[in-house]
Amino acid sequence: MPRRARIAVPGVPWHILQRGNNRSACFYAKQDYLRYLETWADLSSRYECEVHGYGGLIVVCSLFPFAGAAWCGSGF
Repeated sequence: MPRRARIAVPGVPWHILQRGNNRSACFYAKQDYLRYLETWADLSSRYECEVHGYGGLIVVCSLFPFAGAAWCGSGF
């Protein structure tokens, strides 16, 4: 179940951690991982969010985005 929306303050970083369901893999092929990064690149430009770091393994992925003004008002 997803968590409730968090407060987004421009310039304040978030730590987003995604894990596979029941510790299963998040990414089954290299294309899955690349698609995930492409999606984040699209969303970060759309919502003026700067991703300052990320780390990806097969079973977990961490992102460190800084919320921009467009993201803070989007309810995303």
